[in-house]
Amino acid sequence: MAKHPAKARPAKDTRPGSLLTVRLEVDGVPRGRVALGISFVEEDRSTWRCRYAVTGLSETHRRYCCGVDAVQALMLTLDLIPVLLEATEEAKQGRLTRLGEGAPWGFGRGLYDLDREPDPGVVP
Repeated sequence: MAKHPAKARPAKDTRPGSLLTVRLEVDGVPRGRVALGISFVEEDRSTWRCRYAVTGLSETHRRYCCGVDAVQALMLTLDLIPVLLEATEEAKQGRLTRLGEGAPWGFGRGLYDLDREPDPGVVP
């Protein structure tokens, strides 16, 4: 009896999992979703990516932001998400919320008021 050739094993999926998933509401009803992936380094070992997905709304986005390290890739992604959400028809009509709140829906840094110097004794 002839031996069967070895079965080829599929390559291991090395993409990282999700960091977080946020549900959005349209007219108070759960509808949209934002998912952020865990930042990972590219093969060149000098570029980091953070994947994101905005789904369930009038516009769908599945892309990534790049940075020089994992933190920069994540921060750029967090800054981009409210820009993408603001461009949806739901947001333009004032119908998009997260936990009852509108823009920026819990995304973006928004740590400092640009009209004044931050108080070093207060944690934003």
